[in-house]
Amino acid sequence: MKPIFSQYLYEIGHKVCVTQPRVAAALSLACRVADERGVQLGDEVGYSAAMTSMRKPETGIVFMTEGVLLREMFASPLLMQYTCIVLDEVHERSQMTDVLMGLLKKIAKKRKNLKIVVSSATMDADFLKEYFNLNDKKTNNKSSSVVMSMQGRTYPIDVFYVAGIIKFI
Repeated sequence: MKPIFSQYLYEIGHKVCVTQPRVAAALSLACRVADERGVQLGDEVGYSAAMTSMRKPETGIVFMTEGVLLREMFASPLLMQYTCIVLDEVHERSQMTDVLMGLLKKIAKKRKNLKIVVSSATMDADFLKEYFNLNDKKTNNKSSSVVMSMQGRTYPIDVFYVAGIIKFI
């Protein structure tokens, strides 16, 4: 997901949590967004990972690992400290990702104002839309979830195998 998206969510009034599958991604995105906004890391924009954190209770955009969000659910089961949760890179699916999606769906049923954004480069968007649809299909045909497509660049990748590389030497 483009870092500008989390900034837009913050600017329209959301307190945003953005999950990343790896610590390095959470830290580098937090640094980049803080730099883009011209703010000190840890104030308006922060991060939280297993052994390190730089944020305040009033921090508006927090980048964190999936494990940290799960840990926050133990202390605050409805995640009242956020109004928007962004699950980024869900195509790198893990058990943690699946657990988070299941728990967030349960939370969303109790917190109608909670916004959940699921970002993926390759996952089946229709599957995710149907999964997060909270409306009863029998009484309401309108989906409570939407799919947004964002264009991005793809970069060509050349794959070389050891046996084939000899002709280049």
